[in-house]
Amino acid sequence: MAAVSVKASKGWQKPPTRLYEDNYGFGINFYQPMIDYLDAKEEKRAPKEYPHLPWSNERGLERYSSKKLVKAYSEKDLRRLVEARTKADHGAFTLTKPKTHLSLTETTSAVSAINRKGSTKEEVRVKKMSDDVFDDNMEQLASALRSAKAYAIGKSAKAIESHLLAESLRNLSSNTEVDIRSFQRRAEVSSHDSREHEWFMEQRKMKEEELEQLTQPLDQLKVELLGKQTSIEIEQLNSRVVEAETRLKTEVTRIKKKLHIQITELEMSLDVANKNNIELQKTIKKQSLTLTELQAHYDEVQRQLQVTLDQYGIAQRRLQSLTAEVEEIRGNYEQALRIKKSVEIQLEESVSRINELTVINVNLSSSKSKIEQELSVLASDYDEVTRELRVSDERFQRVQVELKHTVEVLHEEQERIVKIDAIKKSLEIEVKNLSVRLEEVEANAIVGGKRIISKLESRVSREVVSKTKISIPYSLKVSEEKYRHPPRWRNWSTC
Repeated sequence: MAAVSVKASKGWQKPPTRLYEDNYGFGINFYQPMIDYLDAKEEKRAPKEYPHLPWSNERGLERYSSKKLVKAYSEKDLRRLVEARTKADHGAFTLTKPKTHLSLTETTSAVSAINRKGSTKEEVRVKKMSDDVFDDNMEQLASALRSAKAYAIGKSAKAIESHLLAESLRNLSSNTEVDIRSFQRRAEVSSHDSREHEWFMEQRKMKEEELEQLTQPLDQLKVELLGKQTSIEIEQLNSRVVEAETRLKTEVTRIKKKLHIQITELEMSLDVANKNNIELQKTIKKQSLTLTELQAHYDEVQRQLQVTLDQYGIAQRRLQSLTAEVEEIRGNYEQALRIKKSVEIQLEESVSRINELTVINVNLSSSKSKIEQELSVLASDYDEVTRELRVSDERFQRVQVELKHTVEVLHEEQERIVKIDAIKKSLEIEVKNLSVRLEEVEANAIVGGKRIISKLESRVSREVVSKTKISIPYSLKVSEEKYRHPPRWRNWSTC
């Protein structure tokens, strides 16, 4: 399949298409089944199944090849189809022409009782031409039968009889003209060959002379034959018309009775329908009133619904903000709980540390009581001991003040959990300072006690001799010192 490029014309707005050499073959092989199906559908004889329309990619198949073109009908097939169509269309009527299908030449030979065969080419050609005339006559007969059938519908028997008589006379008068015109058409078809044309003109003159001689007896014979046929046809038509009239009368009476019954039924149903219509109109009015009320109520409900939807949207937005705040507060609360737990742990540690310090203080107080007993014996070093005791009292007072301060701070921490971070740092610093100071105090107290004990032992060893002499004034000095400093000794003993 060769493609040929085509130039687009000036008025063509779309891109140029491609022209194919075998388009006819492809079109027939592809779309002819659907065309036949549509024709059969118009004639109400469509098949049950749809025809197969091939896809564009099926062009390469052998059955859709462009070489397999559709073959034309032969003359025999065409004649057979025409006869079948005329029989199907006009089966109820008989033909006005003779049923022997004889051509003009065969009719002439039958009348003259001369039976011969065409041995020459000219006779064969004339016979074929007569067959063409027969085909034309068949077409004319088919058209005449169609018109007669259309005319006969709804007419009476007399009108049909008069119409058939007039048509038969018209056919008798036009037979000779049809024959002459057929010969003229055949002469025009064969005029392309000059020699044959001259020969045909001579033959035509001879035929005309023969026809002039034969027309008179033929006309009489045709008139007689056609008269007999028309009489037979008229009788048949009369009988058919009578039968049709009787059938029509019986059918009309039956239809009238049926229609009367239907009319009475329809009148009764109409009365019932009118009553129902009146009731329905009343109900429609009531329903319209209720519908208006419902519409008003619906509008009010719709308005309230819109207001509630607006309020719902506002509440939803507020709820979202509140949920966000709740989440934030929950996070802060969890963080505060974690901080509280850590502070409680630190508080427990500080309490344990304070308990340790109190134990140390108790131990110190016990050692202090021992030292006081020794001081009662060792009055010579009272000045130095009093100095050191003053220093230690001052330090102890400072420690006690700081401890009280830390206890107050711890109570404030329990009340203020939110500000625990800053207080935690200050507590840690203060606890560290206190621990350092307590360790210093403890170390100083232990060192001072050892030093005092060593000094006292040395002095005791030196003054053993003068013990009896010094015991009385030493005891007096110790009692005086105790009397001078009673609160310090009490504070020391409580610690």
